[in-house]
This record gives sequence, C-alpha cells and structure tokens, in this order.
Amino acid sequence: MEIVRRDRGEDVPDAGVDQEGGCWFTVLDTETTGLIGNRSMKLDRQPEIIEFAATVIDLDTGEIAESWSTLIKPTNPIPKKNEEITGITNAMVANALPFSAYAAIICELIRTSDAVVAHNARFDSDVLDIEFERLGTRMEWPEIVCSIEATRHLSGKSLNLGNLHDFLFGRKHEGAHRAAGDVEALTSCLVELRARGEFPYGPRRGQ
Repeated sequence: MEIVRRDRGEDVPDAGVDQEGGCWFTVLDTETTGLIGNRSMKLDRQPEIIEFAATVIDLDTGEIAESWSTLIKPTNPIPKKNEEITGITNAMVANALPFSAYAAIICELIRTSDAVVAHNARFDSDVLDIEFERLGTRMEWPEIVCSIEATRHLSGKSLNLGNLHDFLFGRKHEGAHRAAGDVEALTSCLVELRARGEFPYGPRRGQ
C-alpha cells in the first residue's frame, strides 16, 4: 500500500486535524540519555528524552495526518556512550528546548489517536511517563501496541526494527537509532503488515 503524505511542513503539528473514521495510530520513537532503572529510583536518576518523533497515520488507507520530530535538551549532559549509540551529541541539543516545551504537543499526538505503536513500546511509554512525572502530571494512554511482540509470529522470534524491515522489504532501513528514521521505517512496516492482514490492531474503518 502506498503511504500518502499530508505533512504540513510546520515546526509543530496541527492538533486540530480531523481524524474521524479510519484507524489512526501514533507511531512514535524516543532517543534517550540511557536505559530506565528500577522505577523506585528517584526521577533525577532516570534517563531523559533527547529526541522524539511521531507520525499519525491511518493504517487502513496509508494517509499520514501529521509527522513531527524534535531534539530535546536534557537537564544533564548526554553520556559519551549514548552519543555514540544515537549520534546525538551535546552540541546538537545545546540550543534545543527542554521536554516541558513540547509536553503539550506530545500529549496531543498520543491521546487523539486510536492507539500508539512503537518498537519496544514498553521502553518508550515508560520513559515518556517518567518525563511527565517530572512535570507533575500523567499521560492518559490509548491502546499501546508493541510492534516487537505484534510481529513475533512472522519468524518465531523477536525482530529488531532493522531485521523487521529487511524481512518485509528485503533491505535494512537507513537512519537507525535516530527517532525520525526509526518512525519512518516502522510506519512503512506497519502499513505493509496491515495490507497483508498481519496487524489486526485498533478499529477498522467504518467501525
């Protein structure tokens, strides 16, 4: 199925987009300063988001309503190891805004969809919950679908995003470990899986 892009090319998404009908998913990814520790740990010892990306797509038609990504400035420096993994350096986020500046946008992208999907969704949803906890609020999540768990039946094992893309299209995707690149790759995978009848999540058009 062809993906029909309807991006507005603006700095922030239009929260008032009409998503009535169809099966609207927010496909998202985060890059962070590290891995999540025990949730009993203090918030200042938990990782911070340094990049967020999301695409809002009707999986039944392939129409994209919004596509948005941004770098985010953490309160603490990005560890060298994570700079190497993500390619996001402290210099790159030096002039970025903190998570609090984007919290309302991110919340709107998530809560207005029928469901959220991410590769390793537990990590992304947990780190977002941590960021909102730091702001003294809570995210109200719709259905959350982990695409690792949802695609395990394809090969009988868990596939990372690169391997899933290779399984479906015969090639690894470019831009791994950057949020926008991973969201674009996962979105393509989900549209293909939906067309094959391999992703039966969320409401179908007309329901």
